[in-house]
Formats: sequence, C-alpha cells, structure tokens
Amino acid sequence: MMHASALDGAKEHEKEPPMTRGSDPKVDVLFVIPPLLRFVERSSSSFPLGLGYLVSSLGEAGITARIYNADVYREPHGHRIMRFISRLINRHIPLFEGDNVDFAKRWPDYHQEVNNPYHDVWQDVEIVFKKIQPRIIAISSKIVDLPSTLFVVSIVKRVLPGIPIIIGGPSASTFSDYLMKQEGIDYLVYGEGEETVTELCTHLLTPKGHSTDRIQGIIYRAGDTTIRNPPRHLIPNLDTIPFPDRESMFYLERSGELLPLRENQDILGSRGCPYMCKFCCVASVWGSRKPRLRSVENILREIIFLKTKYGQRFFIFWDELFTINRNRVVELCERLQKDHPDVTWMCEGRIDTIDKALLEIMSAAGCVEIQTGIESGSDRILQLIGKNLTVDLVRKKAVEIRESGIPWRVFLIIGFPSETKDEILRTTRFVEELRPRYMDLSVFCPYPGTAFYNDLKREGRIDENFLKSDFWYPYNNYTGTMTDQEFQELALWALAYADRYNRN
Repeated sequence: MMHASALDGAKEHEKEPPMTRGSDPKVDVLFVIPPLLRFVERSSSSFPLGLGYLVSSLGEAGITARIYNADVYREPHGHRIMRFISRLINRHIPLFEGDNVDFAKRWPDYHQEVNNPYHDVWQDVEIVFKKIQPRIIAISSKIVDLPSTLFVVSIVKRVLPGIPIIIGGPSASTFSDYLMKQEGIDYLVYGEGEETVTELCTHLLTPKGHSTDRIQGIIYRAGDTTIRNPPRHLIPNLDTIPFPDRESMFYLERSGELLPLRENQDILGSRGCPYMCKFCCVASVWGSRKPRLRSVENILREIIFLKTKYGQRFFIFWDELFTINRNRVVELCERLQKDHPDVTWMCEGRIDTIDKALLEIMSAAGCVEIQTGIESGSDRILQLIGKNLTVDLVRKKAVEIRESGIPWRVFLIIGFPSETKDEILRTTRFVEELRPRYMDLSVFCPYPGTAFYNDLKREGRIDENFLKSDFWYPYNNYTGTMTDQEFQELALWALAYADRYNRN
C-alpha cells in the first residue's frame, strides 16, 4: 500500500521548460489522472507506473501519448509561509492536527466540491483538453475517485465532443457494471492493459481497423447492450514490456504552461500476489493470483537507465510483495551491493517471507525501509481477514527486523466486520510492543473485487455511501459491534494515535 508517499504534500518541482510541440502539444492519446487529493489541498505526484508502461507500449506502435496529472495541488504562496511559521513555532509539528486526523476530517470536502463546476481544478482540466486536443481520452480510475472520473467524462463530452473515452484502472476491472451505466463512457479496459490499450487505440485511430468484437479485454456498448469481450491472457514475460516513459507526465502551472512532472524513483519488479486477504482486490484486478516476476537483469537495466539519465540513487519497489521469491531477492541484493553500492531503496514484504539472514542481505544492499502489513493485533481478526498470520509469529519477526537495523513501517487496518472496540485497542497496544519506526493506520473500506465487499453486499450492507470510503474515512461503520458514533470517535482517536506515534 505504501500510503506515506502517496500523501506527500505538494512538492517543489524544478522549473523546467514547458512541454511544447509547436505552440500547443498534440497527442493521439491523453491519459488523465483525475483530481482527488487536490480537493483537500494535497498532491498526488508519484509516478503512475501503469500509465507509464501504457505510454511506452503505445509509442512502440507509433501512437503518441502523454499523462496529464490533474491531482497536483499548487499551494498559494501565503499558505506556504503560514505553514513554515507554524512549524518554526511548534518545533516542526505540521500546521494540521496530524496527517491522518486532518485528512479524515477534510475528506468530506472532496465529495462536497467534486461536482462544483466552478472549482479551479475543473477550469484547469478544460484548459488542458483545449490545448492538447487529443484524439482519445483514457482515464485511470480507482473506486475512490469515481466521482471525479465521471466529472472528467462530462468535461470531455462538452469540450471535445465525439472523441472516444476509455476508462481503465482498478475500477474498470472490479466495478464495470456501475461504470457502464454512466453516460459518456465508451470503453472499459479490464485486466492487464498494455496489449489491450494498444490494440484498442490502434483500432480507434485507424479507420480500417478490425472489428471491436475481436479485441480481448474490453467492455463496450452496442446500442443499448453492454458487450464484455473475453479476457486477455496475461503477459507471461514481463521483461518484454518496454520501460515506462518517465517523461510523459505533466501538470498545468498557474502560468498556463504544461510543465513536466518527473518522478524517477518508482519501480515495479513483479505483478500479482498469491495470498487471499479478504480486504484486497489485487487478484480481481489482475484476474489471477499467480505472481509474475521480472528478471533481476531486467530490473538492473532499468536502475542503470534511471541512474545514468536522471542521476537517480533512491528507489521504491511498488511490488505487491517484493519478497515473494527469496532466491530472486538475494540475487538482486548481491548485484546491487556489488555493482551499485550507492543505491538505496525501500520495499514491501510479508512478514512471514523474511528472516534474519535475508534482512542482513537486504540491509547490506541498501534497503533503508521495509513495509509490512500486520493489519491487526488480534488472532481472531487475522484469521477472519485471511491474513494467515499469528500474533506470536509477528512478535518473533519484529525482533529480527529491529535487530537488522532496517527502519520498519507497519500497516494496520481497523473497523473490519465483527471487530470489537477491545480488538481495535489491542491492535494499537500491539504497536507499542512491536516498536516499528512508523505506523500507517487505515480505516476498513469494502472495495469491489474483495471478498469482504461480496460478503457485505450479500448481507445488504453495501449502499451508495460506500463510495465515500477511503483508508482515512471514519464515517462508514461496518463493524456491526458499535454504533456509528462510537466507531467514529474510536477511529478518530486511533488515527490521532498514529499521528502521535509517528511524530514521536
């Protein structure tokens, strides 16, 4: 999950020349990251690896593409000064109450403002569409940003009438029925996107392209009928996919310039996870639980490329489970230690896939943070959610991690169905015992494509309000053991606890 980097405040991007191809850049396909955090005065500026791979794949087919990040918040100068003064006065304590609590309290602002046509973010989106005049719009959508996705669709239909709109991302795979009921959406791409998007865009851009019904992995309309074509087979060898186009993302500056937004630390070394956690939709998105791994040689080539071209020395591995194959991790670490001793990196791993010897190897190879999903301090909850861990095992592994010297971040979730107040408090007390460097505490939300979503839907406990959920949203209560007010108070207390823990 790696929440921390996704919620970083607006970064000071280097002033680079505007993206220009003549006076206004023109592209065949414009990928859009819909605004979300911007409505609560934050930015999402990490590189979208999935979209970067799509841009590269389209490029190999002779199709030009760019990524418009509409979720970059440009903090007013006066606000930045106030934040700086506050941190000086409060010894570097953020202006907000704390990252988690502030986000939870401000999250309703997104739903209050997302359909406001006069919000400045929508003015920006319209400006970009008019400048670039793409031939296809493709929106990367998650469940949490569906309201924003649909507003982007409405702008496309008004500003660029007649051009095709493609929706991809997790929601296209896990919530397709809902999306196809929404006006203006022409195609969904579900499952793995590189081959499907390339084939679909080639078809849409070439008047004599073959029939849509032959393109695997898409959903579309034929009159009043929704057609779901057969799924596309996953790409067996990830090494065959070109590296993501790191120079394809941009944002709109106040001046009206389209400026590059370059983030070069993100790497994906594998796709998929074999485990069956009931709160996770990874298997539904990929259509498989079988993990596919890039070769060590292929990963190293990308690291060398990023070091050589951009001077990058720090990397984040965004694999769902970096430590899924021990031998591969050892091989990668040995190569990094030997050939790239100046590189540091962080990753996410299941706590039962690491051991003392492996941690020593990772540390020697430059690992500066490992993130693990603990989720709960209750054995009953760990069994309920399909985590296949025990509290005693976590305790033992925690000692090994601390002794390795690698800074350690844990992920926790509260508010699972049937979870009690005592079990939530037990989870927070468990953190004091484990003593990680950082903790990320989230509030349970039932994403489509997860076993919990299916269970709650069968029980009649899913309504439209679930769309407002996110990992920091304490206002939806699925426990069944507390009143809504009791859960909200407890959840806000737990989020504040996480803020205090990380601050200390």
